[in-house]
Amino acid sequence: IQLNSTKAMPDSDSKWKLLSPSAKTALAILSVDNLKVSEFGMDLLVQISQGRITHRQAREMLREHAT
Repeated sequence: IQLNSTKAMPDSDSKWKLLSPSAKTALAILSVDNLKVSEFGMDLLVQISQGRITHRQAREMLREHAT
């Protein structure tokens, strides 16, 4: 199966390359329903994939961003 990176992440191919395989799979699943991740969400995914932040930190950052 080949994932279509332009459909799952239309804004930045450079960020797509930085994502872990599991993050790419999650984005591909979302794209099936035409759901798109915000730039903030993409930045969090990249940071998690590169080991700069933990999932717990990402949840906290997301919660703060949403309020």
